[in-house]
Amino acid sequence: MSNVAMGTSTVGAERATTGADTALLLARVALGLPFIYHGAAIAFGAFGGPGLAGFSGFTHMPLPVAALVGYGEFLGGLGVLFGVLSRLAGGSLALIMLGAIVMVHLKNGYDSQKQGFEYPLTLLLLALAIVAAGPGRLTLARLLPLPKRAGTDQPITVLE
Repeated sequence: MSNVAMGTSTVGAERATTGADTALLLARVALGLPFIYHGAAIAFGAFGGPGLAGFSGFTHMPLPVAALVGYGEFLGGLGVLFGVLSRLAGGSLALIMLGAIVMVHLKNGYDSQKQGFEYPLTLLLLALAIVAAGPGRLTLARLLPLPKRAGTDQPITVLE
């Protein structure tokens, strides 16, 4: 199938921004903002959150694990939102959500109204979508002096 038939266009080695790039941006915003908010509440006590010690006590996690979760959520949310190391960030967020599902939500069933795993599963799948697809072209990474793919302004895949 040609690029034109798939709704994309190419100019030499460069690809124009497409609807898929816009969709990936919207997905990154939908995934990044809740993690930035929740991670800041855990890591820094922002927005009336518990902070690391409070989160550690509430979840019965050792403080270093609570720190990994809080900073992982905050930094992962930033990475996904801005499209910098978004595949790594998405993978980290997926792993954190898998932990949340297994440790907290699974016993409550699917229904989010009953603290079930509906919402964490949605975030996990959205994070995996970013891992699989990458961040698209509408990213901050395109503007940074990072190693680029040959003939493009796109960062090498590992830095996406």
